[in-house]
Amino acid sequence: MHRFNWLKDTEIGELDIKWNWLVGEYDNPPPDVKNVHWTVGGPYFQEYEGTEFGKEWFDEYEKMNFCKQNEK
Repeated sequence: MHRFNWLKDTEIGELDIKWNWLVGEYDNPPPDVKNVHWTVGGPYFQEYEGTEFGKEWFDEYEKMNFCKQNEK
């Protein structure tokens, strides 16, 4: 994760793996993963289209870019 230089190591708690799932670093994701992090390359790069959680990324991408047109 990011550096928290203003804190002592003992002041930094652990983050549950479901909130920082590192694609390609772990096996067997829990069923309730909340946040996915692609450390090498995400599905938005051609080389990683088939990567873990890629389908979910493309599904969300389509939803974000959807624009319903008004009928004339």
